[in-house]
Amino acid sequence: MSAIPPSSSSTAAALSGSSTKKPKKQSVSGGFVSARIASLENKRLSDSSSLAPSRVRMAPPVAENEALIRDLIAQNAKLSKAFNLLKAKRNPELGVSPCMRNEIPSANYSAAMSQKDLADTKAFLQRLPPMPKKMLDFLESCGSDGIKAKETHIAVPLVKNLAIDLDGKIVEMPRILENLDALDKASGGKGCRFGFMQEGKFDLQEPPAVEFEWAVMTRDVLPGTKGQSYVFQANLLAQKGYEVPSFIDVVSTIIWAKYHFGISLFLGSPIVHTRCRQKQDGSLVVVGGTPGESLSVLVNNNNSSNLGMAGFRRNFL
Repeated sequence: MSAIPPSSSSTAAALSGSSTKKPKKQSVSGGFVSARIASLENKRLSDSSSLAPSRVRMAPPVAENEALIRDLIAQNAKLSKAFNLLKAKRNPELGVSPCMRNEIPSANYSAAMSQKDLADTKAFLQRLPPMPKKMLDFLESCGSDGIKAKETHIAVPLVKNLAIDLDGKIVEMPRILENLDALDKASGGKGCRFGFMQEGKFDLQEPPAVEFEWAVMTRDVLPGTKGQSYVFQANLLAQKGYEVPSFIDVVSTIIWAKYHFGISLFLGSPIVHTRCRQKQDGSLVVVGGTPGESLSVLVNNNNSSNLGMAGFRRNFL
């Protein structure tokens, strides 16, 4: 015998979780009401199933809004922290204020260094973007000998252009060797002394690509680099987190140290020089000098005892 299919009221009861026992016989009016209830229940379930996808589709925008609110709260916290740092007192020793990141000058920003700027370096620093916080932290950190990095390094502002006086007219020119030489001489210095090459003429000048950046360089060549090969020196610098300096950056740092700090770099006898990464006529460029004398910009491939390598760092982001 084939099974008798359940009535619509039995189906509604099963879906609602009630007993599946055979219902008692009802009056005509009662049966009509039960059928009507079952019909309404089926319609409610049908409507619910059709609405379910819509509710699922609405969920992502709510989640996106919540994520947006969380991002806004986090950004507000960062801005508040940066604002509090900017309100802090300036570091009188370094002449700059802390900042959360390496500030990028606007398109119309000009950091060209002039003779006037070398005469008043503190006023010049006020025009510059603040030193990055990571760089400040580095300068305040101590080495294994307990000496702070600011005692063994020079913080130098590297500009893209120099403001040179040409026949009474100030002209912005790229920060390359001959222009650094001219600026130093115009400011009362003795400029650069060139050896084994045509005066100031290098094949690889590498004019700066960015408008401005902060960097640090060691005040002397790194211990253990004197008398060693270029490869040995470069590998040692990399292990300590430095890069091999360019001769433009070395000359720029030596000039800045003289006018801002009143000190000379690479002291020693015989005269100590640092190797740089460029070559001229197949020989490595080296830079050095003595207090009160011209900067020495030479070429030398010998592993002399007075040839070492200074450590250079930039991009404190």
